[in-house]
Amino acid sequence: MEADPEELLVWLKGDGGGERDLQISALEQL
Repeated sequence: MEADPEELLVWLKGDGGGERDLQISALEQL
């Protein structure tokens, strides 16, 4: 799964629900 910073920001701003927390954790690991 390719993750572009801009796409992640748009995705985070959307309705991520519980998955949003996973994305935030992934971003913190960068």
